[in-house]
Amino acid sequence: MITDLDGNFSLEVPNGAVIEISYIGYTTQEITASGQTGLQVKLTEDTQKIDEVVVTALGIKRQSRSLGYSTTQVGGEDFTMARDPNLGNALSGKVAGVSVGGNSTGAGGSSRVIIRGNASLTGNNMPLYVVDGVPFSNQNLGSAGTWGGMDMGDGLNNINPDDIESIQVLKGAAASALYGYRGGNGAILITTKSGKKGKPIDIEFNNNLTFNMIYDYRDFQKVFGQGDYGLRPTSVAGAETTQTSSWGDVLGGTATNFQGNEVPYEYINNWPNFIALVSTLNFRLYKWRRR
Repeated sequence: MITDLDGNFSLEVPNGAVIEISYIGYTTQEITASGQTGLQVKLTEDTQKIDEVVVTALGIKRQSRSLGYSTTQVGGEDFTMARDPNLGNALSGKVAGVSVGGNSTGAGGSSRVIIRGNASLTGNNMPLYVVDGVPFSNQNLGSAGTWGGMDMGDGLNNINPDDIESIQVLKGAAASALYGYRGGNGAILITTKSGKKGKPIDIEFNNNLTFNMIYDYRDFQKVFGQGDYGLRPTSVAGAETTQTSSWGDVLGGTATNFQGNEVPYEYINNWPNFIALVSTLNFRLYKWRRR
């Protein structure tokens, strides 16, 4: 028979009958009936059985050693020690079979994470990211074309490494079947921190310092401005299509920018704005327990 939602049951058996009580994840208990009118049964957890069984995507229970995929779990403290603003770059060297390539664009740049090598020559080889059970888009916000481009980071830049409780990397199509075709290149499951009952409150301040070396100090021409064929932008479309071109008119006067406004058509000295000293917070860790 099956109990109700509160575990209550009613059963008539003769004296000497053996009652077997069982529940998933708990040790089965046998009780001999001896005329009791009230009976309270308390089962103990069987943690050994819970650890050995894995429920697959189809809800079928399998022994963990019989599954054809491998998983690796990394604790959140490993990422706070790495202190890389991009979570993808922080995975480098921590999981076997995972290749991480970061672009040399300084803090805020995107990362390329590949699990067990490239599966396609022309398609996307990036894994699926799942944050707290929700698929997460790690779209690159910039790309390079024939004449270069800008790297404005990717979706992982929105995740603070200090908020990570753990990361689990699923390597293999069987594990990735949990998320359909999007997980064909593997899956990275990110679990964020949450409050825990009875745990002390932690307040943490972190500091991060990044050094960049200027690659090119060449002095470029300051006579001609943005544009093509000796012409300056006179419309929004012209300003957008020539934003990386410097073959326009002689500097002086005004031109139309990408917002349709008339702005001075002049050389802009970016060096004072680029070279600057940025300070950050020092860190301390406080712990206390509320009584």
